[in-house]
Formats: sequence, structure tokens, C-alpha cells
Amino acid sequence: MHAEERERSDARADARFAALYRDEFTRLARLADVILDDRGAAEEIVQEVFADVLRRWPSVEGQPWLPDFLRRSVIGHCRDFAKGRSPSIADVDQVAGEGRDETADGYLAWSARTEVRRALARLPLRQRECVAARYLLEMGDAETARLLGISVGSVNTHVRRGMHTLEKLLREERT
Repeated sequence: MHAEERERSDARADARFAALYRDEFTRLARLADVILDDRGAAEEIVQEVFADVLRRWPSVEGQPWLPDFLRRSVIGHCRDFAKGRSPSIADVDQVAGEGRDETADGYLAWSARTEVRRALARLPLRQRECVAARYLLEMGDAETARLLGISVGSVNTHVRRGMHTLEKLLREERT
């Protein structure tokens, strides 16, 4: 009977991990993709982070800090990945074109997303991280600062500069 209880407990733990993965993967992959401008690398990084969490699952399951840990880990892995290369927009059209809606409205939406992705790819890494945390993850200043390990003032500066640059780049793209 003890073995059956352990199997049921393991199955429940597996289901809780699967639920966490299902709930967080897409958002974390989008965050990494915005930071790296590389969908494949972004998905690999998120998979790697979840593999690390799975190895530690019995000790981290249900911890209130786990979502923050996931975001920090993804950003840290993105930084490590980005250190060896500068932001590239070479694959943006290919990545942004996946699943493209061929209607006129769909094309306009796709075109706008492509312009934004191109502009984001040209921001310095820290500005991309701050803008992504603020607008993609909808985090406040203090939460973004804690996530990135910087001051609230630095978050505000990076977001302000990043948004100013994005506006400038998007205006240039449209003219």
C-alpha cells in the first residue's frame, strides 16, 4: 500500500509541475524571445530552466518565490547567451512570419509586430529586459528592479530610454 501512495503522490507532483509549465512556458518564452530576438534559443533557454526546476521539484514545489525564480533564471540565461553576440534582426522576418494571417487586417497587425520586433532588437540588452518586464510581463517598477537586480531608478531610466528609442526607431521605419 505504501508504494501505491507514493505513486499517487508522485503523479500529483508531476501534474502540478505540468500545470506550472503550461501556465508559465509561453510567457517566459516570449520574454526570452524579446530579449534575444531568437525564438529557437528562447525556447531552449526556457526548457533548460524548467529542466533545472524539475530536478529540484520536491524542494521548490509550491514556494512563493518560484515564479520570480523562473523569470530571473530565464533573464540570466538570456544574458549569458547574449554575451557572445550582438542583437540581430536577420531572422525577424522569418520568425515574425510564422503563422502569419494573410488577410489585410492580419497583414497590418503582422507588419506592426515585425516593426516593433525590429526596433526591440536594436535596443541595448538592459533596455530590452526592462521594457519586456514592464510591458510584456506587466510588472511594476519595484518588481522589475527586484527581478533584474537593479534599482527602481535604473528601471525607470532604462524603460524611459528604451521607449524613447523605440518611438524614434518606429517613426523612422514608417517614413
